Amino acid sequence: MAHVSEDDLILYFYGDSRRAADSGKIDRHLEECAECSARYREIADTLAMVGTPDTPPRDEAYGANVWQRIRYELPDQEHRGWREWLPWNRVVLAGAAAAMLVASFAMGRGWPRINGARPAAPDAMVRAAAASAGDSGLDPSGRVRLAAIGDHLEQT
Repeated sequence: MAHVSEDDLILYFYGDSRRAADSGKIDRHLEECAECSARYREIADTLAMVGTPDTPPRDEAYGANVWQRIRYELPDQEHRGWREWLPWNRVVLAGAAAAMLVASFAMGRGWPRINGARPAAPDAMVRAAAASAGDSGLDPSGRVRLAAIGDHLEQT
C-alpha cells in the first residue's frame, strides 16, 4: 500500500475514516510502515494539544438576537405583488392571442360561403358537371375523368 496522506491520517485520528475497510488498511499500514507511524504520532500530538472549545450557553432568545444583528446588513427586498407575475408584455401577448383567436373564428364562420350560400357537396358538383355535359355525350374517358375529379374533391 502507498503511504497514507496527512488528510487521511487526520480523519483516522478523529475516527472519521471514509469506510471501515479504510480504517483497517490504515491500521495495518501504520503497523508496517515506520515513516507513516512517526508522521501519525506527530499529527496526533499536535491535534491532542488543540482542545475542543466549549459551546457557549444559549438562551431562548438567541435566534432573535442573531436576527437583530444581521437584519440591517441584508439587502432590502422589494415587495412582489400580483403585478410582478403579470408584466405588461405578457398582457399584450395574451390580448393579441385572444384577438387572433376571435378573428380566425369569425373568418372561419364566413369563409366557405360563396354569395351567402355554402358550396355544394363534391358528389353534387360531379353530377352537375355530368348533367351539363350530358351523360349521353360523354365518352368513357370523360366518365373516368369525372370519377377521378369526384374522388379528388371528396378527399379535399
